[in-house]
Amino acid sequence: MTNAPYMKLAEELMSQCPNGDPLYMEITAEEMFLYNAKNGDYAGGGEDPNGNFNRTAKIYENYPNLRMSDPRMVALNLFIKQLDQILWSLNRGFEGKVEGLDARLADLHVYAKIARVINRHMMDEPNEALKTAAKEYHEVVSDS
Repeated sequence: MTNAPYMKLAEELMSQCPNGDPLYMEITAEEMFLYNAKNGDYAGGGEDPNGNFNRTAKIYENYPNLRMSDPRMVALNLFIKQLDQILWSLNRGFEGKVEGLDARLADLHVYAKIARVINRHMMDEPNEALKTAAKEYHEVVSDS
């Protein structure tokens, strides 16, 4: 076993739930510590513990016809999740303990670029409906 800060919790979990692999409890405790650290950034610690998910879900209420299985939406969903966290941090005057604002801003570039790459690939695929939608988007962006 390691000397990681979560090991005391892992040992307590093992004492309360002794019938299983000790590594299972260690990983569980590790995840609990990670969740706690990240949730402090995303939810503000003590505020709505699911705030990032609830705020992001509110955004999607405005777009009932989005197809979440569209790979561009997968990338944009991650973009919006990060954007919400950035806005929430700025709103609170908070830099972030797990990741700072600069790293999160860089993530926005990555997710946006991934969405663009997927969009361009879709323009080359034989699926005409997707190709038409992607081409129309590209023409609108090119004209502006």
